[in-house]
Amino acid sequence: MEAVRCIRTSVERSLRLMNTDYIDLLLIHRPDPFINHFETGAVLDAMVKEGKVRAVGVSNFRTWDYELLQSAMATRLSVNEIELSLLARDAFTNGDVAFFQQRQIPLMAWSPLAGGRLINDADEGLASALDRVAHTYGVDRAAVALAWLLAHPAQILPVLGTNNLDRIRNLSKAGQVKIDRMTWFTLYTAAWEMTFHDLRACVNDASTAHDGMVAHGAPRPFSSRRPASALHPERILSFVFVSSKVVRLLHMCLDRQLHSPIFRATGMWSRSPY
Repeated sequence: MEAVRCIRTSVERSLRLMNTDYIDLLLIHRPDPFINHFETGAVLDAMVKEGKVRAVGVSNFRTWDYELLQSAMATRLSVNEIELSLLARDAFTNGDVAFFQQRQIPLMAWSPLAGGRLINDADEGLASALDRVAHTYGVDRAAVALAWLLAHPAQILPVLGTNNLDRIRNLSKAGQVKIDRMTWFTLYTAAWEMTFHDLRACVNDASTAHDGMVAHGAPRPFSSRRPASALHPERILSFVFVSSKVVRLLHMCLDRQLHSPIFRATGMWSRSPY
């Protein structure tokens, strides 16, 4: 019942702070691996019945998390907010977008500009593809990136965090941009090429770091002249140390620069969106 008390307390506190009688849309921000879906569903239904919440949705739920909670609710979950952008495309191919599209449940896209990377850090290929469309419609790259999401048949609603009025005006021009199927895939392909270029650079950086550590005295753990049983413990430990350094460097590089769906989609890499 702790989760139930937390939800009710949070809702009532938000109502007091906002000096309002109801919340238009309440999102459960992330899946709970210890969820009692009957209890959680019951309190959410109660919030709606009491008029304190008009609609309920979720955020960062996979399809099975969504179905579990919905199975215990009379209220229809209205939306799922997930990461979607030209640089976070895994939901288009892992079944998430298809699941909600089939059920005509809107998706909200957080970080639709990939934390600003699509504006400031796109590589030459993706930048050129965005700029060509932007030039055609007299808008900027950000508006094109939003239009790319809005064009999808799954009713994707980009969520923007800016308070800058000029940026809001420019972003609102996304509705003027017409993204047909060919243009959509041109941008999609350019974004994938940027992903592979970034991944290759990360691997090269990790390889250089490994070579640098070996050059500065870390002994090589294996030798073709020795059987595995003859390996000295210090060499094995140094190999583990060097390998872990390389792995950490690669992970940091991916997390900071790549946000790669390749690793996340295959289960090889997991990055928290928070």
